Amino acid sequence: MDQGDVSRKGEKSLDVRLVCTSPLVLRVDCSIESLNKVCGDAYKAHYECLDNHNQHYKDCRPAERGLNACALMKLVDLLQEQQS
Repeated sequence: MDQGDVSRKGEKSLDVRLVCTSPLVLRVDCSIESLNKVCGDAYKAHYECLDNHNQHYKDCRPAERGLNACALMKLVDLLQEQQS
């Protein structure tokens, strides 16, 4: 089984490829400190949930979704700034 093949027995294989029409260089600081700085409330809600639920991710999916949404919004904003 190659890396792109993640099918299970009896299921059809789905080949997904990311295609970019132009090269994009994006330098992003992905440190925890940086994430805390730009998404402070969402970051705090997520780590507090993990602390309160013995680091079980399944119990903290709503807080994780909030953090992911914030990080994605900031990344989109950064992309738009670089394209201007």
